[in-house]
Amino acid sequence: MFRQENEATSEVRSARLLAYLGNHRAVVDTFGDRGPLLARCLATLDREALARGAASAARVHVVFECHDPLRPLVTEIIDDDHTVSAPRDRGIGRPIEADVLVDGQERVLSVEAREELVLKCGEASITPKRDGIIVIEGNHVESRANETNRITGAQVRIN
Repeated sequence: MFRQENEATSEVRSARLLAYLGNHRAVVDTFGDRGPLLARCLATLDREALARGAASAARVHVVFECHDPLRPLVTEIIDDDHTVSAPRDRGIGRPIEADVLVDGQERVLSVEAREELVLKCGEASITPKRDGIIVIEGNHVESRANETNRITGAQVRIN
């Protein structure tokens, strides 16, 4: 029995990579009745591998953002010999060592990395490190609270 395309899904599915548009955007066919869909690709997938995969209509694995079957996310490229081209660490070329857990019921996103995790947008970043240090950087940093905004620590230094 085939899954109807309008049903929410969190499973990994196979698709065909029809085109790579650059900037980690692609067109995939998820073999549903809606035809080709615009998809995002994991930023850690190699751009050249995505372009080669699109040229050969390679099979890819996709998951669906927020369980929406109209929002595919390419997670892996399956080569002709059925080997998986997994996400790579930028610059180093070895598999990423991070676990990502998304809990659809409670809408919790939990990301765990072995050494440090960098969340970056423009000139702002938040970096929690393995040793317990959290670095918050930006041109202007604000802290807001509807109730108490407390700063505690063994030592608190301001300027």
